[in-house]
Amino acid sequence: MEQDFKSDLRANLKRCRPIVAVGLIVGCILCLFMNNIAVSALKFNPLMGSTFARMYYTASGMIPFIITGLGAAAFLFNIPAMRNAGEPKTTGDLKSRIAAIAIIPLVVSTVLLIVHCLLVLAKNGNLDGYVYLPVAYMGMYFLSLFFASLAILGYGLFSVPKRGIAMAAFIAIWCLLASMVSLMGQPMFVQMGAGDEWLENLRYVTITGLVDVTSLTSIGTDNADLTCLLKYAGILVIACVLIATGYKLSAKKIGQ
Repeated sequence: MEQDFKSDLRANLKRCRPIVAVGLIVGCILCLFMNNIAVSALKFNPLMGSTFARMYYTASGMIPFIITGLGAAAFLFNIPAMRNAGEPKTTGDLKSRIAAIAIIPLVVSTVLLIVHCLLVLAKNGNLDGYVYLPVAYMGMYFLSLFFASLAILGYGLFSVPKRGIAMAAFIAIWCLLASMVSLMGQPMFVQMGAGDEWLENLRYVTITGLVDVTSLTSIGTDNADLTCLLKYAGILVIACVLIATGYKLSAKKIGQ
């Protein structure tokens, strides 16, 4: 049984290699572009630098994790169901697919963490002021599990696979768009006349409302605020509940 689980896990990981590749490419581009601006701007224009950092941790930085989380779950659950081939047949198969979905974004978040640290070292020569980066990418990993949980839940809820992936994609796109629009409530855009403070409230109707950038970036300072850890834990709990619900519903579908 254990050998079957390992072989199934390896097979599932191989099936998702395209998703990992796309997630890494998009993630590295966004990390190098957005964070290069943020790291450079912080020295000369702290307001601009903090705005670009917030933009990364609550909006653009979510894109590779939506790709890896939602994409991996779709590759292993929804798409096989659409093709009427390769669907989970046993609870062991379900568990191996969920394990693969948990591993894939972990790989991506680890690589992006390394890329981000190397970028900061290249720009600043040290990691002073960036002690929080491992916590930030841990949060990104939890977000990826949340987006994956939507697809797993959709597979369990709907008899028509397209409806499940459509539900997951709709929620993911809403989270991304609302988070991006909410950035127009940041002081930099308000001062430019390009936004309004009330737009900041939009992020509280998405999962990124639990991403506390102010608390996050205080880690490693004399006035460290660990509230972000509790909020990241909230994202993880939501993701685990949705995955567990999706697992139970999927197990019923296969009669286990």
